[in-house]
Amino acid sequence: MMCLHDVLIFWDAWDIKINHLHKFSMMDASSITIINEGPLLSSIAIEIPVGKSSKMKHYVSLSAVSSHLDFDCNVNWHESHKCLKTAFTWDICSKFATYKTQYSVVQRPTHHNTTWDMAKFRVCAHKFGDLSEFGYGIALLNDSKYGYVMLDSTMTIILLRSPKLPNANCDMGHQSFCYTVYPHQEFNELRVVQEAYQFNVPLVQLPVDMQVAAASKLQGSLFFAVSDMPNVVLDMVKTAEDRSHDVIVCLYKAYGSHGKAVLMTKLAFGGVAKTNILEEKMESLDLKVAAAGSGKDQSMVVNIKPFEVVTLRFKA
Repeated sequence: MMCLHDVLIFWDAWDIKINHLHKFSMMDASSITIINEGPLLSSIAIEIPVGKSSKMKHYVSLSAVSSHLDFDCNVNWHESHKCLKTAFTWDICSKFATYKTQYSVVQRPTHHNTTWDMAKFRVCAHKFGDLSEFGYGIALLNDSKYGYVMLDSTMTIILLRSPKLPNANCDMGHQSFCYTVYPHQEFNELRVVQEAYQFNVPLVQLPVDMQVAAASKLQGSLFFAVSDMPNVVLDMVKTAEDRSHDVIVCLYKAYGSHGKAVLMTKLAFGGVAKTNILEEKMESLDLKVAAAGSGKDQSMVVNIKPFEVVTLRFKA
């Protein structure tokens, strides 16, 4: 954990300069307490003073049913022109790092060999930043912190800043956020994207009346599911913008390769068409019906190009 000087002449709340990487102070924990020491969950609480008036409490957890090392942070933030970061140094050698963007990933260098490389020292990532070599890698997943800096084998994420223009109280007060370390095999061989989605949108448990669920035939049903291709992400299911009863489904290829995905549903539709982003029909697709148990499944085969976003319109 480190606190850096973050003083800018222009664009106080928007810009960040590379020279701030050389003006920082390391922070030591004031106390470390064991919270859980069980067979299923082990966790510790770390209290870290930040500056003269800010405090941070870290809950670090390791579960027996997860490969993540989770960090749950609570910060009482009252700094001025400071930048709070956390950094991890791994035994990984890679010339570039991979970052999640909307419907894709981007790669940026992990070195400053040229001025062009140096200008890419900070990268915005939606759900994760990943550093991988052949056969092994580390993904740093986030739920709300998007500024990454990766240099050589050190992975850094920006947690908080304290600009004073245009709002002198920007980010002041209590802050709560999470991030997690996810070790894996080579990036394109593991479900890093899926792990990032599950971390950002965790499973929610709700009470269900089983008699009502059984009567409505919703028990154990699948509205939509993608099979035969784990790196295809089912990103969105919604009603059509023209206020009809049609259903719009959006999916995309998370990794850079061609392939075919099978989209299945238990809902009854009259047909399906591939559309553009305005939900206007481009071409009709075959919707097959196959008996499955007591009901009928409808399925279709979708050809997807690398990082292609596919929008489908199901006719009610």
